Amino acid sequence: MTVDAERRDGRWHVSLGPVEKSVMGLVAAGVAALGIWLVTSVNAVLTQQAVANTQLIAIQAQLTGISGLPERVGKLEIQAETNKQDIRELRQLRGVK
Repeated sequence: MTVDAERRDGRWHVSLGPVEKSVMGLVAAGVAALGIWLVTSVNAVLTQQAVANTQLIAIQAQLTGISGLPERVGKLEIQAETNKQDIRELRQLRGVK
């Protein structure tokens, strides 16, 4: 386990022993693995966000038809009442014959 540092041409040069090189290799591998994990996590979040946005757009499209729903229900209620009245009149006419 040796680390030598010397100054050559105005720069510091560091020489690592075999154990230090192994430790540095493990640290570099850990940093690389962390970077890969971060990228895949961000991609997963972006994919989930895209799916959620698509679902929200579909829900919003379904909700746009709700604003006219009370008017349609009112018209259907009037039509149902008219139909009931017509049925009563037909039954009365059938009874007359």
